[in-house]
Amino acid sequence: MKISNLAELKRLPVGAALMLVKCEVEHEGKISTVKHRYLMQVRTIEKMQTNALKLSGDSWLYFPKAQFFKAEEDGFSILPKDKWGIKLSYKVIV
Repeated sequence: MKISNLAELKRLPVGAALMLVKCEVEHEGKISTVKHRYLMQVRTIEKMQTNALKLSGDSWLYFPKAQFFKAEEDGFSILPKDKWGIKLSYKVIV
């Protein structure tokens, strides 16, 4: 499913599924993949709030400001806010 902007992400229904497909950190110009316990696992949205969504597995994905959101071909990425931040890339599964 194509998510074009942050507003569309906020309108996903409870029960929709997301999969974390990439977790990266950039340091001194080098991009490294980071291990994440939910990498490549399909997780459903259990609760939607104005500032975040709750995923199965009891974790929250907080919505970034629009400047840190990037639409991807089959999902979206949350970009790092500073030089030590982590880029999370999600695939939306219908």
